[in-house]
Amino acid sequence: MNKGKKILSKSPTVRLTRRIYDSVKVNFALKIIFLIIGIALWLNINLQKDFETTVDIPIRLNNIVSGKTLLNPIPEKARIKIRSKGKNILMSDFSKDVYFEIDGSTFTDSATIKINMDYFVNSSGTELEPLFIFHPQEINVVYDDLMVTRVPVILDYKFTPAPGYVTSGKFRMQPDSVTIRGPESKVRLVKNVRTLSIREEDVTAGFSKELDLILTDPGRLIYSEKSVTISQEVVRKGSVTFKAPIRITNKPESMNILLDPIAVDITVVGPVSELQNVTSDDFSVTADARELDNITNKIPVKVETNLTLEWEYSAKEVRAVQY
Repeated sequence: MNKGKKILSKSPTVRLTRRIYDSVKVNFALKIIFLIIGIALWLNINLQKDFETTVDIPIRLNNIVSGKTLLNPIPEKARIKIRSKGKNILMSDFSKDVYFEIDGSTFTDSATIKINMDYFVNSSGTELEPLFIFHPQEINVVYDDLMVTRVPVILDYKFTPAPGYVTSGKFRMQPDSVTIRGPESKVRLVKNVRTLSIREEDVTAGFSKELDLILTDPGRLIYSEKSVTISQEVVRKGSVTFKAPIRITNKPESMNILLDPIAVDITVVGPVSELQNVTSDDFSVTADARELDNITNKIPVKVETNLTLEWEYSAKEVRAVQY
């Protein structure tokens, strides 16, 4: 067995493998540094060479005539072939610094613009040579009068509080209208903007949420808002009952009347937080002596209040005893 190991250790392949291992093992960090330097030199040499590549660059329409706007959007990008050194291509921002620029003040109605290198703009500070335009070869520019108007938002949202819960305070939607800007022939067609249709059941807590708007022709029209915010407090439902005295009105001085009962029970139902502030003083309870029924000896009871909560009272009429 030992003899076999000695023969294996003398193998050229094994000796070469050990030398490579020992070479990497010693000064490993230094070798990595030389590798990085080598890669950097290789990149520097190759990036000095000329390359041809295909890129997409923006098409910009500037200086549109005052009071006018585009009826239809023009293509956002143009695909072209360019030639330059590799480092220039890497350093150029083709979404911002390199583009086609068309002067919109040279026509007032409509025009067909043939895209050529006269419109090519390079503000990247690097040398780029445009070679060929793949598409679009031309663009159609059609103007329309610019119109700005404000339309209402139509809310398509409904919710139902869970049993034992009620709404508290006002329902709010912000904003309740949006501004639309765009071609007059398109803007005039939009009379309102609706929210997405949403239904919610058994709501047990207050909420504040955003609802997306359904935007008509967003490619041609600019909207000041893309969503609205709605909010509503939802709280536990409670009730409170108290007695409110009945006040006799329009009674002749010569008439003496005793009411039975002299007060009614009023029950108010609503948010617990709001019920704490409700008292009998919030209600006006009256009985008009002119409405006394001499046969039944009863007078109708009238209750008035400015409260918006649910409420009811115990007696629709009371017995009147004259003495």
